[in-house]
Amino acid sequence: MGILSAMICSLSAYYPELASNLLNEETIDTISVELLSKVRTIVAFAYKKSIGEPFVYPRVDLKYIPNFLHMMFSAPSRDYRIEKDVVDALETFFILHADHEQNCSTSTVRLVGSSWANLFASVSAGICALWGLFTVEQTKVLLKCSKKFMKKGEI
Repeated sequence: MGILSAMICSLSAYYPELASNLLNEETIDTISVELLSKVRTIVAFAYKKSIGEPFVYPRVDLKYIPNFLHMMFSAPSRDYRIEKDVVDALETFFILHADHEQNCSTSTVRLVGSSWANLFASVSAGICALWGLFTVEQTKVLLKCSKKFMKKGEI
């Protein structure tokens, strides 16, 4: 979480327009979508670095989850075979994980953002909120439940 938080916060240096009071909704929406895309790349690059493997760049022909899997598990000399079942399961997991409504990280992003802090500082603070032991335990429970559903063929 520390690497992801720091990398997200550092993106504010690449988006100086966020310091402007003249931001419109379209600009904020565009930057938000770009941020969602950058998160998967940052996570995949951090993972590859942690295991001592070379980075694998995103491909423009892949959608979000398949591209994430490609960057995580491919190598420069070998492509990862993307399984539809894995993509579907990961999409379900991301939706379940994201759909907490008013959870700790969402509340943190809203609270920090309410001070008109830039988007990246706000999201970085939300990521730090996910660092807590309670959130880690919730994720473990979600994974355990997902495994039960998969065994029953419900996912």
